[in-house]
Amino acid sequence: GHTYYWYIRTINAFGVSAFVEVPALCSMDTGELMDLIDDGIQKSDAFQNVKDGVDTNLEGIMENSLANHGTVEHQYQQYGEVRADILVVKTTVATAEQGLADLSTYVQAQIGPEGSLTSAVNQKMTAEVNSDGTAKASYTLNMGIVRNGVKYNTGFGMSIEPSGNSYKSTVVFAADQFGIYSGTNPGNWQAAFFGYNGQVFIRSALIQ
Repeated sequence: GHTYYWYIRTINAFGVSAFVEVPALCSMDTGELMDLIDDGIQKSDAFQNVKDGVDTNLEGIMENSLANHGTVEHQYQQYGEVRADILVVKTTVATAEQGLADLSTYVQAQIGPEGSLTSAVNQKMTAEVNSDGTAKASYTLNMGIVRNGVKYNTGFGMSIEPSGNSYKSTVVFAADQFGIYSGTNPGNWQAAFFGYNGQVFIRSALIQ
């Protein structure tokens, strides 16, 4: 492993000591550790659901729901090449082997020939239990723009699913830029944390 150097000093009632250099050998390469964590997250339902992005094929969604004995609530308005849709799909399944409940909402607006410019928000909640004693649940919120067949997506996903004899929870955010702000008044918000272009920026940190 790689040797890192820590600089330590003590602070007490008598004052502050000088820095002491302490070498530390890392037993695992941080790059390998990042890859290991990344692989685990990418295999989760949370990641896969966000990775899929928005689904703008509302007709296909309705057909699939009805084929699986789901219920559909559909409201829309259209004026020439401009269209706006709100679709709510509810699916419940109960068999000797499985119980499944799914609630999905699709909010969509499009303009141009064959919807060449589409803006969409998808929200999906799923709960599942199985006769083998396993269970899982997930929540996904995806937003996207589809322009001339090219999809631009951002999303947030949570899932909890079996992991050995226990369960593992995962939370995933996907965005070009991600920020955490502190404060109760928007005019006085303070930027505390950013994720941008694969890097993390922290204004100030306290690590215990």
